Amino acid sequence: MPASTEPTVRIHRAVLQLPPQADWEPTTPETPWLAYWGETLDVVRTDLTERGVGCEIVLTQKQDEIPWTGDRTVAVMYGDILGQPGYAHKVAMIFQALGRNRRLAPSATKLRVSGPRSALVGWALTVRAKRHEQARLPEGAPVVQSRDIPLGTYNMVDVPIPQIAEREVDVAFDGSVSHWAGWWGTFQRLVAAPKIRHRQLMTDALEQFIAAHPEYRVRLKLRGHFVQAADSADTDDTPEAYSQRLAGTKIVVCPPGTLPLTFRHFEALRAGCVPVVLDMPDTEYLSGAPFVKVARWSELPDVLAGLLADPARLQRLSTDARRHWEERLAPSKVGPKIAAEIASVLGVSAPVQGGVA
Repeated sequence: MPASTEPTVRIHRAVLQLPPQADWEPTTPETPWLAYWGETLDVVRTDLTERGVGCEIVLTQKQDEIPWTGDRTVAVMYGDILGQPGYAHKVAMIFQALGRNRRLAPSATKLRVSGPRSALVGWALTVRAKRHEQARLPEGAPVVQSRDIPLGTYNMVDVPIPQIAEREVDVAFDGSVSHWAGWWGTFQRLVAAPKIRHRQLMTDALEQFIAAHPEYRVRLKLRGHFVQAADSADTDDTPEAYSQRLAGTKIVVCPPGTLPLTFRHFEALRAGCVPVVLDMPDTEYLSGAPFVKVARWSELPDVLAGLLADPARLQRLSTDARRHWEERLAPSKVGPKIAAEIASVLGVSAPVQGGVA
């Protein structure tokens, strides 16, 4: 393919569940979990084109290699991925959730929350991630530092957002207890990996709340593991159904996952729910978000009861959540910020050659 006559922004897709796709069209994503970043990268493409900046953008979850690299290639790594990728010395920029300021398995180091066995597992996972990162990168190779991006949403579409008083469900947690199936998932359950331990403690506390407050409507739906929930063919799990359930919920409990942040944190804000969380890293995109924090899960029943007894506060928090999404996390806001960072590094460019690999 000959070089284009003007700087071009080409977007490629290299994700785990689908074959690599060159010149991917982000406005027509194949699955719901690509929709947020498809919309965001469409904004990035428009912004960079107007600036006259050409580059290759690769949307990916892969840590070892990607099919497209080069000095004008930008990797956008979405999802809860630990460590620098093995191609960090082959690209111009990397955008990654939590950037390089990530706190690996942070909740696992809190013995008062997770217990010593879970803390030990968290420490081992952190060491394992760092060793894998070092093994992926050639010794002495110059690497680019990751820049912060939000996780975004996984299974959502736009639905009407009602006022808090109009929502039927008071409190909800609808999600997985573990992440993986098979032997690795079994091992994590046996050793009480941090994600599993946190969600067990959260579930226990939520069940105590249900027993103490039968006057409130609580939706507690537990899945076996994240992959199972993500691949579910249940009509109750379609993006439309899931989004409507969130929009009909006042408070969403958001325990940590593999990382302290999960898609649920962002989805709750998008739906105008009140997110109750445990441990939160200080990130640029979530700074100032209206999270209600608990120091330990045993505090959850009292915190939920206090929130539900104060409808005016719930409505303020809901309004603030929706505002934070619209002003800080929506693709229309995240896209221009990413584009500005790319432009500041790559500047006005020469034409991008076709077929870079």
